[in-house]
Amino acid sequence: MKIEVFIQNPNSDHRLIEDVKETACSECEIMVYHEEHKDFSKKVELYSIHLLPCVVINGKIVDHDKLIKAN
Repeated sequence: MKIEVFIQNPNSDHRLIEDVKETACSECEIMVYHEEHKDFSKKVELYSIHLLPCVVINGKIVDHDKLIKAN
């Protein structure tokens, strides 16, 4: 499973990143993109992301609050 986390600032969104890591399976690939990451703009456009933070699992935007509560 591929999990991509899109954030504005790694310092302010560290709790979301930790929650995703705790929720993810041991085989999950987790990528974190912030505004200064070289692929950020391309990925945001690809997934039509309009609000940050955002979590994408296997190419689909998910409600990160529900994801964390499900665990």
